Amino acid sequence: MSQQEQVFISYKREDEAFAIQLRDKLRSWGYNTWRDKDDIAADESWAVGIDRGLKTSGIIIGVMTEKAVTSEQVFKEWMFAFINKRRLILLWLEDFDLDKLNYQFHSHQRVDFRQSHAAGFEALKNALQQAPQSTIVEPVKPSAETLPERGLIPPGSRMQYGENPNFVGREEELKQLAQSLFNANGNGGAANAAAITPAAAASGIGGVGKTQLAVEYAHRYGRYYYGVHWINMADLKATDETSLNSRLAEEIAACGQVMGLNLPPNDLGAQMQMTLQAWRSSAPRLIVLDNVEEAGVYNHIRQLLQGQHVLITTRVMDESRWRNLGATACPIKTLPREQSRQLLRKLAPRLNDVDDAELDALAERLGDLPLALDLAGRYLEQNQHLTPAAYLE
Repeated sequence: MSQQEQVFISYKREDEAFAIQLRDKLRSWGYNTWRDKDDIAADESWAVGIDRGLKTSGIIIGVMTEKAVTSEQVFKEWMFAFINKRRLILLWLEDFDLDKLNYQFHSHQRVDFRQSHAAGFEALKNALQQAPQSTIVEPVKPSAETLPERGLIPPGSRMQYGENPNFVGREEELKQLAQSLFNANGNGGAANAAAITPAAAASGIGGVGKTQLAVEYAHRYGRYYYGVHWINMADLKATDETSLNSRLAEEIAACGQVMGLNLPPNDLGAQMQMTLQAWRSSAPRLIVLDNVEEAGVYNHIRQLLQGQHVLITTRVMDESRWRNLGATACPIKTLPREQSRQLLRKLAPRLNDVDDAELDALAERLGDLPLALDLAGRYLEQNQHLTPAAYLE
């Protein structure tokens, strides 16, 4: 057996008994195997050992269970195979919602073990003796009716924000964004631009929660993309092309660095172009343009983002302007009163004992703006003696 025929076994710890059985089967068929507990040296760190095992293996077999597909470590191991063009075979060990499986892995070969392990091992043996499958599947689209749970964002993504545990509501806005980006006809009829670069502009006044909506979208829908890349567009004007181009080069090159690209040093322009080329070779990715202050800024850069899904956060609320640029305008309004109360009680749990009317008065004064409610809720939590009524005085 050559080094390239070593088989790396990727699994969740709960499936260790099956992983050992798999190792023994593979060895009986003549394959070299690599499994963490067998092959990480005593003086070697776990992370270094895993990296060595992946790099010296030509085949990666993933034990596919619900816990495995939601494991960050297992995800990284499978993504290594995907990025480095190693053969990846997934062993479907149990029933679970395949919507939880990241988009990248829907096209990879699967062997079904759900009904019979004996039949599964026989199918796996045959699969290993055959040429790798090259099945191409259509990109998976999220359900229009159901909001997906938060999931793993692909490795190599550049996200500026983690999950917000206090995020409330916005189910319809999130589904509207998803439909605008995943539906080819969802960009206001601007088929020429939409077919190339689906885009949605989450627009609204300051403090209404546009950025946090984009963060929530990324964490719920990120698994449907090859990567998520956050670009800060604050304080840029279309008329100042020098500053605009400089910021773009810095931000896009930073995305390339997180992706692990071998970028040329001291040349932001070349780094940006190499990153854009990588994006185009594995579209679609989600590009978040945060705090776009002028529609003309997006007009200046949209050709660079061909083939990607672009989510814009902006205070520009001219729907016709966005439509002319091939983007769907998704107006973001203040929170419904019930969700305002829910947010306050999440931030300050003691408010669960406060009457709705008292919280309604606070939400009314704050205009049901998520940012203002967030500040008030945190302040009330830090100052336990203070009532909502006293806060308003």
